[in-house]
Amino acid sequence: TLSEAGVTAGGAAYASEGGQEHFDSTFGEVGPWAPSGKQPLHVATRNCVPDETISQNVRAALEFNFPNFERCKPTDVGAVLVSGGPSFTNFLPKIRALAAAGCPVLCVKSSHDTLIANGIVPLGCFLLDPRPMVLDFVAEPHPDVNYIIATMVHASTFERMKERNAKVWVYHAKVGAAGEEEVFKLGGVVVSGGSTAATRGMVIMEGMGFREIHAFGFDSAYGARNALAEYKGAHFDKDRLTVEVDGRRYETDPQLVAQGQDLQFILNQMPHVNFTFYGTGLGQTTVRAMQAKIRALPDWREIYA
Repeated sequence: TLSEAGVTAGGAAYASEGGQEHFDSTFGEVGPWAPSGKQPLHVATRNCVPDETISQNVRAALEFNFPNFERCKPTDVGAVLVSGGPSFTNFLPKIRALAAAGCPVLCVKSSHDTLIANGIVPLGCFLLDPRPMVLDFVAEPHPDVNYIIATMVHASTFERMKERNAKVWVYHAKVGAAGEEEVFKLGGVVVSGGSTAATRGMVIMEGMGFREIHAFGFDSAYGARNALAEYKGAHFDKDRLTVEVDGRRYETDPQLVAQGQDLQFILNQMPHVNFTFYGTGLGQTTVRAMQAKIRALPDWREIYA
């Protein structure tokens, strides 16, 4: 387990010599701008349940016959994506203003209830985690929210959605599980993307047609209140690490560092989507440092003309 990370450059986190990867199957890359004498800190993700559990969940989900997620043509309407980092609560007035201006709001399970409690009913909520605990976050689905759910989500969540007559759209999350290709042949839409519901949601929102996205709560770190640390409980001390990006230090864990890696990978893959990130967490700072590094590159005329 990585216990500490060292200096950073270009928005990417770097570990000192001898750092070990936390998980065992790779997703994405951190970036090419490693400082001298440092190795890139790369956290490679692993599914949180056995592959057989994922296959069982997918097969069970298909039995509910919910409609498939549908791709839409590009739109000039802006949208809001609210991840679960603690900082999003500092921006509720901004999120409310964007919603009032006509920007649909989409969220993840950990921001769902807070948004609704503050009078912001999301257009949609992304669910990805295959464990039963997802139901704890959406126990009372809102009738006006579209729940866009990966088929690998546990059947208990789908059962509750059916009981409440919720609006549900499903997709297959490509996560590298053994046998997933055979299950996908049963029908449906396959979506690649990040290792969290929020970063997978970025890809889905591109598929919905959004090209201007305001992103909140992508802290990828615990924050002063350690809200995520409390949620993770005993795992905090076991997986805790400190990283530094662009001169800022953050308390985080490998899963959240992986989300930061997701951001870089996805943004590189979707240059046609304009993302604005709000906040000063690990994720937001990583993105801004990456963008600044790209802006500092020479124009082709300076080199080749």
